[in-house]
Amino acid sequence: MVTGRLQVRPDRRDAALAAALALAEASRTEPGCLEFRVCSDAADPYLIVFFEQWSGVDTMTRNFQTFHMTQFRESAKQFAVGELEVKRYVVTPVSPSVSQIAS
Repeated sequence: MVTGRLQVRPDRRDAALAAALALAEASRTEPGCLEFRVCSDAADPYLIVFFEQWSGVDTMTRNFQTFHMTQFRESAKQFAVGELEVKRYVVTPVSPSVSQIAS
């Protein structure tokens, strides 16, 4: 699982969201991409949050080297406040499921 956080300038929010959605769309076509979501934080509309799930470290690493990722990082210079913060997590399925715990 990979998460990303990008604070954007208020006057460039629409451009930032368009670039992030284009990145997500291109990334979803890659082998090994299980999920790629772009979200706007409910408490801070100028914070874009990314949630990604890849089949392995190798497919995630290849994504970071693609043209569309390079293009996004370059375009982010026009709308970002600071740097894109990226974190990688190792995720283990929860057992029993949350619905079973709630019962």
